[in-house]
Amino acid sequence: MILLQWVTDTLDGAVGRTRNTGLIKWGYYMDHFLDYIFMASVFIAYSFIVEDHFKYLLFFVLALYGGFIVNTYLAFSVTNEFTYTYFRIGPTEARLLFIVLNTLLIVFGKTYMGWSLPFVIISALLGLIAVVYQTQKCIWKMDMDKKCKEL
Repeated sequence: MILLQWVTDTLDGAVGRTRNTGLIKWGYYMDHFLDYIFMASVFIAYSFIVEDHFKYLLFFVLALYGGFIVNTYLAFSVTNEFTYTYFRIGPTEARLLFIVLNTLLIVFGKTYMGWSLPFVIISALLGLIAVVYQTQKCIWKMDMDKKCKEL
């Protein structure tokens, strides 16, 4: 599924450019909305294989990774600069991480998945805090620069 999502994600823009449909904004919207749907479906699927007492942790993981997506689009709406790579991790690296995770699940089973979730949550939380701090600092500077020019 991850490979199929990557292929369709790669091809949709190429097909649109080749066919010259002119649906740039619609394509942008649908591409990123469907990226979120894919991410959510992966976490929902994981919820079927972890032990019951770990299932709630997947919702925190989904919320934190959703936070990265929300930050990306809010920052874009304010700065008009689209950045979706943080700490050199972007969509391609995230897909590779999912492939590695799924490979580990195949090799070792689900034994370690639940126990690793707190570490994933802590890492994602610290990463999101750093990204939001950096983003708000940049936006604050933009506002201050504009304010100084107005004076």
